[in-house]
Amino acid sequence: PSLGHTFTDRYLREQVTQARGMPSKESIVRRLNFCQWVDADNPWMSSDVWMGCEEDFDLQELQGEECYGGLDLSGTRDLTSLALFFPKKRKLLVEFWTPKDTLLDRAKTDRVPYDAWERGGHIHTTPGKAVKYGFVAERIADLSMLFDIKAIAFDQYRIKYLEPELENASVSVPLIPHGQGYYKAQDSGLWMPHSIELFEQMLDDGVIIIKTNPCLRWNAASAVTEADQKENRIFAKKKSTGRIDGVVASAMAIGAAEGYEPDDGDIEGFFDDPIIVGI
Repeated sequence: PSLGHTFTDRYLREQVTQARGMPSKESIVRRLNFCQWVDADNPWMSSDVWMGCEEDFDLQELQGEECYGGLDLSGTRDLTSLALFFPKKRKLLVEFWTPKDTLLDRAKTDRVPYDAWERGGHIHTTPGKAVKYGFVAERIADLSMLFDIKAIAFDQYRIKYLEPELENASVSVPLIPHGQGYYKAQDSGLWMPHSIELFEQMLDDGVIIIKTNPCLRWNAASAVTEADQKENRIFAKKKSTGRIDGVVASAMAIGAAEGYEPDDGDIEGFFDDPIIVGI
């Protein structure tokens, strides 16, 4: 999609020629230049499983539905990602934000068509060289008018910069801390190994429906996990072949939704004094 914009014809021909003479480079060229799913060296999830769960559903189908969020905030280079999981419908959608001013430079560095994804409505851009959280807060406000967002699980990183923006946008969704790495969040007990297991089980069983998004698919294809001595697994950003922020946010959303009770059961114990902003 970025041919003639981000990448030139000459560059692409050179890449294909090198790949033909170097099998080890073929997967890199296919993944980075043609947006084809090529598993990482130790892939987290196979393409068949992931793509078998994709569907380009209409957000209006979920109007008024209960959902739980996962929020992975970025600085200047990573993607800011918001995942929403709807437990009744077993549907997942993920939205992305990235800085506008460095979009083309990072498209070349990451070798993915951010510019084409923006034109296709798959990612949001904000002015400047870092994501402006005010735009994220406004989008959360809009989504909270469309859906019944019960809570958003968050990573502690940079959350202090988002909270005042949520207040300004009159967002009153409970924020639930979600542990990163091998550590549980003290207040909620949420942690990544368990959230990843829940996500994987839904994918393996084919019971989750993921809104098709090429940026999210790239995240999933790039993801790699690592484990501690007790076989607790987390996403390994340093070992991954590309950005994985969308799948991190997805796991957090699914972990937050585990307390969901279809018979309107009590989930107060699970959320244990959530932080409320905008009240």
